[in-house]
Amino acid sequence: MIKLNDHLKNRALRELKEKGSVLPEKILISDEATEKIPAFIKGSDYGRVMLIGSQDRREAADRLYELFQKKNIETDCHILEEGFTPDKEKVGELIVSTPEDTGLIIAAGGRQINDLCKYVSSRLGIPYTSYPTSPCIEGFISDRAILLSDGEEEIHETAGPVALFADTSYLNRNCPVARAQLYGILLNLFEWKTKGLVTDGTYDRILTAVKEARSDKNIRKIMNAIITRDMAILTDKEGKLDLSSASDLAQYLEAETYRKGKKPLLKERCMALSLISCLKMYEKLAKGNEDAKDFPDTEECEKELLDLGAAINPEQLSLSKASLKEGLEAVFDGNTLTGEKGCTEEAASYFDDQKTYKEYKKKRNQEMIDKVKMFVLDMDGTIYLSNDLFPFTKDFLDKVKESGREAYYFTNNSSKNQGDYLSKLERLGIPTDEKHMMLSTQVIIEYLKEKGPNDTYYIVGTDSLVKAFRDAGLALDDEHPDTVILGFDTSLNYEKLEKACTFLRHGAKYYGVNMDYNCPVAGGEYIPDCGSIAKLVERSTGRFPEFFGKPSHHTLDYIIKETGYKEDEICVIGDRIYTDIKVADGRDTLSIMVLTGETQLEDLENYDYRPDIIMESLAEVTEYL
Repeated sequence: MIKLNDHLKNRALRELKEKGSVLPEKILISDEATEKIPAFIKGSDYGRVMLIGSQDRREAADRLYELFQKKNIETDCHILEEGFTPDKEKVGELIVSTPEDTGLIIAAGGRQINDLCKYVSSRLGIPYTSYPTSPCIEGFISDRAILLSDGEEEIHETAGPVALFADTSYLNRNCPVARAQLYGILLNLFEWKTKGLVTDGTYDRILTAVKEARSDKNIRKIMNAIITRDMAILTDKEGKLDLSSASDLAQYLEAETYRKGKKPLLKERCMALSLISCLKMYEKLAKGNEDAKDFPDTEECEKELLDLGAAINPEQLSLSKASLKEGLEAVFDGNTLTGEKGCTEEAASYFDDQKTYKEYKKKRNQEMIDKVKMFVLDMDGTIYLSNDLFPFTKDFLDKVKESGREAYYFTNNSSKNQGDYLSKLERLGIPTDEKHMMLSTQVIIEYLKEKGPNDTYYIVGTDSLVKAFRDAGLALDDEHPDTVILGFDTSLNYEKLEKACTFLRHGAKYYGVNMDYNCPVAGGEYIPDCGSIAKLVERSTGRFPEFFGKPSHHTLDYIIKETGYKEDEICVIGDRIYTDIKVADGRDTLSIMVLTGETQLEDLENYDYRPDIIMESLAEVTEYL
């Protein structure tokens, strides 16, 4: 039995049946959908169930598994790791994991899970049911699956679901994706109509469904509108019509992260950004065109999606402008409607000065910075560069003091000692005391004093680092040490390297002071830092040290212990994402990345984590104090 709103019950269903299309046995979209699944399974005598879900949406699979246990339904559960790749290798994993006596496969997840289950269902001849975790999976009733092969998408003819159970009480949490998807459908309706790909009746029917869903945030209406679109595609073009451009762009950006070997930028996360990008592509075409009268206003759309927690700017996803432009070119390549020269460049450039996002970001930044009681400042690349103090640093420090907050300095540079840095800050005109000057060296020494007070140490480092160990009462040994310590050694020579590698091959423990690969110097240049030296040693010995400076958890724990501030009262500011920013990753500490040193905006998409706030320099941070 198919339970849908009235606009789904007439022409679309009749035409599909006349064409001989196989429709799901049951489509149920309600807040009771989950509870109805056991009766469906038992009533259809499916027997044993294979439940497939993903780690990032594990709640959906867990709730079904618990329900099936209560209802005495024999169930196997297979959870795919977060960021899995939907390819034939993953299909093979699922096929091997599926018991031979399985009667029904249940896909509890988004598009990737459903496409994998469609393919497995077709290969094994086992029917499958969709339990979506997003209200806008394209092709809910489709008999085609998209898999990746060498980073490229392949479309396979498979099996459609025997049933679709959509729990609206659960799906409301993913409403931003659905709203963006609906707006995307409006865009493509214009293109379809202009190209003559849909009949007037179909166009009006889909438009009515989408407009109903837009007027109400009810998930049932949203899903019905999208299923109406899917049915209309099947009736008019036998399922061969493209999906919305916004959906295509989101899918492209997702596939690109797979191809580049990075943590997947899942389609659901970039759906809203894709929509806004496509809106800008269509903006010129919409003017004066009757079929485009129902286009959403860009700013109104942005505000609604932001309110729902969606990302509308590339910065929110650590996505570069170049990558977005490449995606737009890929999606709109050969599109005669949007093929104007410079159109993709114009659409990508829109985000440089996006009014709605700027206002949102300013408000959000202020709310986060207002909670801060203490700032931990990186030094080189943040408050100065080499021996030149940035002109805005003093103003920032004065404003911090005026606002009743404190500023601490923390450097990963282990080539000098605390006294060296105190003297340097005084020369630069921003003197401080020992309490407020912290080094990565102090973090590792405190750890070793507690964990290895009786060990002996061989130091690959400058005289300053050696002196710091001696002053801490730690014994040094360059013949038979228990532990090798690797620092940022600007006096490095071959003898030191040879000894360190020999000791490591004979089983000495191994620690690194700081993991920075480069140290910025004047003129925008860099010199190799401790992390680079560690890579050299690794190639010779096969060993890589545990580091103690930023981003090690030891660093933030040390700061909290020494300063007495709580984790959520601290803000770290720095120019390196893999040290200064990562030290706060997964913690309640605020992170601000400034662009006056090593990491630049185009570098962000190479990392799986991102700063809470990105600013040009400390001058911009000062405006929020």
